[in-house]
Amino acid sequence: KTKLGSFSIFGIGGLSDISILDSEADTSNLALDFYGGEGFDLINASDMAVLGITHRYLVNSTTYTSLTVAGTFHVFRVQVDSITPDEHIILPYFRNSHKEQKIFTNFLVNKKINSQHTLKGGFMLSLMHFDFIDSAYFDDYDRFQVLTRFNGPSQLFQPYVQWQYKISNSLTLNTGLHYQQYYLNNSRSLEPRAGIRWNIRPGQSVSLAYGYHSQLAPITVYFNKVRLENGTY
Repeated sequence: KTKLGSFSIFGIGGLSDISILDSEADTSNLALDFYGGEGFDLINASDMAVLGITHRYLVNSTTYTSLTVAGTFHVFRVQVDSITPDEHIILPYFRNSHKEQKIFTNFLVNKKINSQHTLKGGFMLSLMHFDFIDSAYFDDYDRFQVLTRFNGPSQLFQPYVQWQYKISNSLTLNTGLHYQQYYLNNSRSLEPRAGIRWNIRPGQSVSLAYGYHSQLAPITVYFNKVRLENGTY
């Protein structure tokens, strides 16, 4: 803690992979049946890292701000090879590489107006960059053919505001409004939310809430290609 507020640094990283190889397995390998890997060699690898900093600043006795900035990196790779049933020759089948880099910012201001009313507002901003490619091997061409490919940036902006009203010692109302805009396809979503909580007695309460929530689909969904009857995609 300093006169400029309190700072905290956080981070995490990891490497992982799993290989289910029918070419090296015996007939009792149950993992092949579970993952549907009979006749294939499956290799999945996933690496990730997160590093960020949070700053919390007390403006006065009723107001504070919080700012978090973090960078993330994730890469996911898939390799699938088929195995001929008689000769047990390993042949290329499918390849996937998915890299995602993100800078995430979360800022909020919390203001306690009085003993009954508290306001909170802020925004979340994600600056993303994707680099992924899917490809499958075609015997007719004797090479891999690209199924999906994208390399480029995108942004997700989410401002919000929340109002808490303590109607009485036992009754509390929370209302809020959340907005999302995804700039990749310029989709927008306005999301009202509200909830009320009644503390019947110590240790017992009843709550009722409503909220409209949206979320992004997996990023590859936005770039799937559909072949039309005229041969175009």
